[in-house]
This record gives sequence, C-alpha cells and structure tokens, in this order.
Amino acid sequence: MRFLFTADLHGNEFQYNKVFQYVKEQHIELLVLGGDLSPKDKEKRNPTSQKDFFQNILFPLTKTSNAKTLLILGNDDYCTNLNFLKENETMCNYKIIDTPYYFNEYCFIGYSYVPHTPFIWKDWEKRDLTSDTEKDLREDVLTVGKIDFDKSYDILQNYLKSSIEDDLDKLCKDIPSNKLILITHAPPFETVCDLTKDKAGKLRHIGSRAVRKIIESKKPLLTLHGHIHDSVVNSGDFMQKIGETISATVGNEHLTEDVFALDIYIDEQITINRVRL
Repeated sequence: MRFLFTADLHGNEFQYNKVFQYVKEQHIELLVLGGDLSPKDKEKRNPTSQKDFFQNILFPLTKTSNAKTLLILGNDDYCTNLNFLKENETMCNYKIIDTPYYFNEYCFIGYSYVPHTPFIWKDWEKRDLTSDTEKDLREDVLTVGKIDFDKSYDILQNYLKSSIEDDLDKLCKDIPSNKLILITHAPPFETVCDLTKDKAGKLRHIGSRAVRKIIESKKPLLTLHGHIHDSVVNSGDFMQKIGETISATVGNEHLTEDVFALDIYIDEQITINRVRL
C-alpha cells in the first residue's frame, strides 16, 4: 500500500495544488491530511472564511482527485465547521477519520485535539494526561505568558473535560495494533516530531505525553503527526521509533509555495520518504 501524508497547509492554495498534482502524477490512491487545513491569516481566520475555503478550494480538489482523501482538523480549524464537512463527505470524495476507516487491510484513525497552547483559539485543546490538574494548566499558562487564565473560564472548563489520554484509549481499544495507522495532529512528547524554539530561542519538547503513552502501550504499526512546523529543522530528522512503532512528522511550513509531504509505502517493511513538492 502506498499513500501520501501532509499537514499544516493552513489554506495555502499553492501547496494544495502541488499536493494534489503529485497524487495524480504518482497514481497515489490515498491522501491523508493531518490537520490545520484552513486559512489562519488575520483576515480569514474566522469560521465563515474557513468554510468558504473548504467549499471553494478544497472540495473541488478532492472531488476531481483520483485518490480518496482522509482528513482530520487541527487546532487552527474551527470546530463549528465539522458538521458541514461531514455533510459533504460522500459528494466530495473525502472522509473525516474520527472513526475507523479501513483501506486495504489497514485501519486509519485520526485525532484532532492537542495539549494546551499559548494561542487564544481553544476549539481543539484538552487536558493531556488524565492525571493532569488545574495546577498543571496554570503552570503552562505562566510559562507561555499569553493568556489571562483567571479571565478565561472556558479554558478551565475544557481542561477539566475528558483527557487526550482517555480519548485515545477509547479510540484505539478494539483495533489490532499491527493494522493500526494512527493520525494525531499533536506529535508524541520528547521525539524528533515535537521539538520547537520558544521566544527566547531555547529548544523545547512540547508534544503530547498522552500520544506517546498510547504509542508505547498500544504499539500501532505507524503514527503520523503535524502541528509543530519547525520540528524537522530543529531535530534534524522526521521520524523515529518508539518501541517497534514508527512515528513521523511532516514538518511543513505554510508560508512558502513549496510543501513537504511523506510518501509512504507499506509492504513487509515501511518505507517513508519526505519529499519537497
């Protein structure tokens, strides 16, 4: 089985056109988009403009593609458009993979939530580990220094809901490990996939401990991630093994016309090439 994975295009039409052109030229049957699909620039970062992007840019590409497109939303995509996207799945030849999707003998399943970020948009953020407390959230907020926690009741309410750890346990419970391809927008903690620079220029691992925990316990065949744009530049690599599981990130930057993608072939072994389109 061969498929293409990319993420973090953030509405960049040049990048989308290159991805779908590569899929066509290479006769790829399956394209997986790992979140942060829609525009995030100041003028277009609102639910209406993002919906317009899906309808006028993404849908024509998926409808005319020779590949089936699988997708998840990311933390910069408004969740208010999720129902709209689900209503158009069949007509536009794509599938939101928040439930299992089987292609050949493999099961693709995706997850959008990320641990709390310093950004003000919180649709797809949750408590990471079940054991995390309100104190942990306050320490995170103090670290990033961008959110007035005491004036944002919604942040705390989101935080106290089910954790990423809880969700992933339920999501992966009944899927055979050797057939599971897990797509999470957030990368696993302390890997080549989650290394970024803070404001002071210091390198920090900011991935999800819960994602790492499900990889270590469930042992999926393959996990794929986005979210941290500069991870590959900072770590010098795009994939590593966690136990027997290969975890890989695309490390795409949406502010250029070039786009990075992972060209993946699975047979007796897994071969992943990070290509620049």
